[in-house]
Amino acid sequence: MAVTVSADGYNLIDAMDDDSPWSGVTSDVTDFYKEGSQCVGFTMTSSGNNDVSRSVTEDLSSTPCIVRFWFMTTSLNELNTDANGGIQVYLSDGTNTGYWYAAGSTTYPGGWYAVCVDVSQAVDAGTKPTSMNAITTFGIRINLTSAPKKTENVWIDHICVMDGLIAYGDDGGGYFDFSNIQSAVDNTSNGWPVMSESYGIYFLSCSLTFGDASGTNGCKFQAKSQRVVFEDRPSIGSNNYVIEIVDNGTGTTEFILGDKSGTAAIQGCLLSVEDSSQTAKFTLDANTDTDVDNFKMYASTFYGAGTIKFANDATNVEVLGCSFEACAQVEPDDCDTEACFFINTSDADAALLWNESISITDCGFFANTTGAGIEMPSAVGSPYDYD
Repeated sequence: MAVTVSADGYNLIDAMDDDSPWSGVTSDVTDFYKEGSQCVGFTMTSSGNNDVSRSVTEDLSSTPCIVRFWFMTTSLNELNTDANGGIQVYLSDGTNTGYWYAAGSTTYPGGWYAVCVDVSQAVDAGTKPTSMNAITTFGIRINLTSAPKKTENVWIDHICVMDGLIAYGDDGGGYFDFSNIQSAVDNTSNGWPVMSESYGIYFLSCSLTFGDASGTNGCKFQAKSQRVVFEDRPSIGSNNYVIEIVDNGTGTTEFILGDKSGTAAIQGCLLSVEDSSQTAKFTLDANTDTDVDNFKMYASTFYGAGTIKFANDATNVEVLGCSFEACAQVEPDDCDTEACFFINTSDADAALLWNESISITDCGFFANTTGAGIEMPSAVGSPYDYD
């Protein structure tokens, strides 16, 4: 079967295939776009706030509710900073209008950029609509420090609400990896504003689910020597970057990072945050779905992650030669864990949560000053006694 990549928690607000619903000086642009067959171009003319909007009928009351869109501007010198609301999303229920700061010159790198903001959070300006389930106006505000050239200078495509990506299947019978997922995102029939690639590094601002939880399909995923960065998006929050491994009990889900040659771990991956101080951490959960029984990680490094949960012990479950640096607590359960390093934990309790059925050998614990290296379980209901 082929690789299947789909959007999780998806709600389309505007595909930007028609400029007519939008206020301001607009045009249909067919020369370049991210999704469908066009984007919409805007001419921003003023120093200060430049607002464009359209009428909608939208329920945006979920938590989280991450609004996303592709954005590009040639007014890089005029675009205000993130802190000053260079790029904002605003919503109105007809009574109250709230403004959320999404991005700005601090983070905008030029070219197409996937803007995202969680509108379930508090507003940065204005008054949050009381009826978030009955939004009647959707708008984008561009704040400029000076008047730009009076020509088309902003382009927007594919406005949606979206939580993340779901990936399963195989690549012609073989394994797929992050490049296959990126190819699906880049396909103009999808064009989801959640992921990009630059110089071989994959940048994400969403969650990832591996496996077909509700069907019968299998999943053959193996990434070798790839790097994934979860972006520093303050508006995303701390719990909305999740790597989840699921299995339906019929089709087998294989999740592998790196490779193994004999007894040696090789070709590992690097999964990291953009900045160790960022609020939006990523977590990995291979333990909640008890059907997961083919989970392997080799020579891979996790940097700045939140909680990491390994799969339960099985024939095809092992973690070998991996490093966990500046991460929250790792919960190995009874997964075979060997020759790993736990460094500078960010967890106040400990880098690793011990348990009575743990299977761990030749691991090292270094520079764990925020919390201890190992947290032991309670003596209650366990074989351990403590003085």
